[in-house]
Amino acid sequence: LNAFAWPLDRKHLDETVKEFFRRIPAGDQKTICEVFGWNEEAANRVRFDGEAMLQELAKLDDNRLAQFLMLCSFAHYGANPDQNRRVDQRAVVGLGEVCGVNHTLIDAQVRAELSPKKYRDTHQAYLEAVQSGQSVQKPVVYEQPTQAAPSSE
Repeated sequence: LNAFAWPLDRKHLDETVKEFFRRIPAGDQKTICEVFGWNEEAANRVRFDGEAMLQELAKLDDNRLAQFLMLCSFAHYGANPDQNRRVDQRAVVGLGEVCGVNHTLIDAQVRAELSPKKYRDTHQAYLEAVQSGQSVQKPVVYEQPTQAAPSSE
């Protein structure tokens, strides 16, 4: 440990970032690769080949490396790997507030963009309300379960 002090040599910092990335769950790794614009082939290379990861990290300037490291730290925020409950977004909202990001606006934009066609008007109205500064509830839309017809027996 005495051999390492701040600032780390870039090769040591890259090695640290690589190892941090390697320990992140696969789903979060895929998200990080997507955010960094790495196609599927490049993403698989960096996820499974340590030398390939070091080569990609070496291409990043210090600012992009810092962004990559922060994304590794926070990519899991709001994740719902089991898909069995509503996702708690408090950590995401808190990080947005610290960084000056308007989480509510981004959420409304994504809802309007990705919503199924039959819910698009609802989400578009929500987006317009958020854009105009109104404090409104997020629309909750979901498919009603199909109920079986009562048996005649």
